Amino acid sequence: TQQFIGSVMIENLESLQSLSLSSVSITISGSCFKGTGLSSISIKATSSVTIQDKAFRNCKSLKTVELSGASVTVDGLTFSYCTELNSFTIEAKSSANIQSNAFCGCAKLTEEDIHITAVSTNIDKDAFSCDKDDGDDGDDNKELEPIKYILPVKKGGKLRPIDITLVDKEGGPSVSSLKLL
Repeated sequence: TQQFIGSVMIENLESLQSLSLSSVSITISGSCFKGTGLSSISIKATSSVTIQDKAFRNCKSLKTVELSGASVTVDGLTFSYCTELNSFTIEAKSSANIQSNAFCGCAKLTEEDIHITAVSTNIDKDAFSCDKDDGDDGDDNKELEPIKYILPVKKGGKLRPIDITLVDKEGGPSVSSLKLL
């Protein structure tokens, strides 16, 4: 069985504290868990584990990551700005691949905190650096002007618009007002 966790599916869900997945093949799409409250991740596959760009970016509480499979691939910027990350383990029966900028902004992660067991290991020379042209300091919680949305809602058998104002706050957007029109 292959598990595919879709893009921005759970982004900014602060109440999510741990992730444990087990399957034949696992792919986690880019930005899927970006900005969540995860503190630990355990992903185990009998075949392949692929974690795409920015999948866990800005998980400020993330401390431990354990990945295992026949082959494990960590794309660029996957764990960028996970400022508390201090333990990273890969157990791969054949290959482990870590691309550039995968750990950009992970200040607490040192060489002693990374454990990789694999027949073939490919770690990009820039896996722990940040590209100058990234243009992003990892802070996705910058102040923005409020954004207003008007959505139709069914009430009493009739469609009525609802006015929702979203304001970007630390940890992601939050509803500042909700009004039936």
